[in-house]
Amino acid sequence: MIFRRRMLQLSLLLLIVLFSACKQMVANPVASRSQVLAFGEARVTLYLETKGRSNASLNFRLISAELADVDVWHALDIDKIRISREAAQDRQSLLGVAAVPVGTYTQVRLTFAEVERDGEKLIGEGLERQLQLRLFSPLVLAPGASSCLFVEWDLEAAPLFSGDAFASFAKFNVRAQALTQVADLVTVVCRDLDTVYQISPDQNRVVAALGLPDGVGEVAFSWNHRLFYAVSTKERLLLKYDAVTKRLLDSIALPLSVAPMALVLSDDGRYAYLSDIPANRIVKVDLERGFVVADTLKFLRPGRLFFLSTLNRKLLAVLAPRESAVYLLNAETLEPLFTLPVNGQPAGLALAQDYLYVSDYSSDKVAVYTLSNGRPLSLIRVGRKPLDLVTLNNRVYVSVSGASYLSLLMPPQVTPIRRIPSQFNPQALAISKNWQKIYVANRNPSQIEVLDLQSGTSLNRIPLAARPDQIILWEAAQ
Repeated sequence: MIFRRRMLQLSLLLLIVLFSACKQMVANPVASRSQVLAFGEARVTLYLETKGRSNASLNFRLISAELADVDVWHALDIDKIRISREAAQDRQSLLGVAAVPVGTYTQVRLTFAEVERDGEKLIGEGLERQLQLRLFSPLVLAPGASSCLFVEWDLEAAPLFSGDAFASFAKFNVRAQALTQVADLVTVVCRDLDTVYQISPDQNRVVAALGLPDGVGEVAFSWNHRLFYAVSTKERLLLKYDAVTKRLLDSIALPLSVAPMALVLSDDGRYAYLSDIPANRIVKVDLERGFVVADTLKFLRPGRLFFLSTLNRKLLAVLAPRESAVYLLNAETLEPLFTLPVNGQPAGLALAQDYLYVSDYSSDKVAVYTLSNGRPLSLIRVGRKPLDLVTLNNRVYVSVSGASYLSLLMPPQVTPIRRIPSQFNPQALAISKNWQKIYVANRNPSQIEVLDLQSGTSLNRIPLAARPDQIILWEAAQ
């Protein structure tokens, strides 16, 4: 009897664990979208945007979306979601992301159901309606490419000349992404999809996507040369792209023993620095000549890299979370200058005035050091799991990933001066000086939250097709 009772308890416990696992799988659908493209495939991300304004209660369910290559239709794997005017107006809505065969696409077909306007059903119960739209500019997809399609919904109702109520509701157009301007641009790396999404800071919307090779690492911009670089961890390459046309210009081969991930450029864009975790070394690459000019094997498990340009010298900061340390190197020779001891796991670094701020992810503190000699000055309690640090006008913004806020620090004060609320647990950060905005990466849900720099209020939330891993800001000097 006791044995049967225990077996029943174990069975109930197993059911509870399985139910919890299922709930977690449903709550985070991003994992199902993490896929490597097959040979001859490209990736398309579909967004919905609105035009005009309406006070009517409009909503519908999007059943399917398809792309036409000549006369052959290819279904896009999208969620059958309900969309309302209230939720979609003045923002982008993510409809889905899908792998499709390479080719030239000229048409989009959408299938609608449960269409309503002010409580009136515009399509009969259980019925569907299709809408076929032609692209003004064809969508050309090459192998491994990643691109965006934008469906525009005109909210202003049209006269009912035809007597078809659905015709007045279904005022849609579709367009493919165009070349983006490079004066001001926010780029978000999503490694799960081997894609970078580019965001216009004036519109707070995704404007384009670019596919990168399988196993992409970090990305860095060179404003002086209008180039950007990406690390291919799988192919052991440093890829150079034209930032305007997105065209691949060169592939710099790295030693086969190198497994790069982190990347940072010198302030003049002449050199790239990469961290090689398995080989415990830092690699310096001459970008003009295209080969490795220096490396060192003196660091254990190097992580993120930061280039620091001061009046007297140029430094390379190397975070080593497993060693609970930050190494400061001479950026020219890679010779070590001194080591900053960290109590836990250094996750982010920033320079403000003559102070270095280092976040400790394993605690609730940010450590402060003097830049001249690496002497520790103070520990500032900011909140659980501080992660990324960014600076502007000698103010330090900390993403407190274990809570829903950013902590604002100002040297030489040793306590936070302000908390800036964030909708979800903040991760990577970027600040736009020109637009006075803070860009905050959220991973669940996958989105970029845009905050006003002065007031701290939330301006917008930009949905992404996969979790954001890195935010890079390309901004013209003013």
